[in-house]
Amino acid sequence: MDDYAEAVRRFYEVYRPIARRHNLRLHSKFSMYDDGFIKIFQGEGQDKKQIIKVEEKDDALCYRRAMDAVISWEEGRRKEQQAAS
Repeated sequence: MDDYAEAVRRFYEVYRPIARRHNLRLHSKFSMYDDGFIKIFQGEGQDKKQIIKVEEKDDALCYRRAMDAVISWEEGRRKEQQAAS
């Protein structure tokens, strides 16, 4: 499997369960001419809040960085909830 396909597969394996738990939405755009980006929002409609933005020239690297950001964001949320308990 090539690097890009592997990065995308691994990203979605991590992102989907986290997205279900925290009501996340994803917006991405990739182009031959511009840097690609992945934006992840929490919530819906006017109440949504951007929690992650990753922008890279290399699409596979963008997915890998977004995967790391999603994992880090969830760990931060978990620590906040534990501290509040």
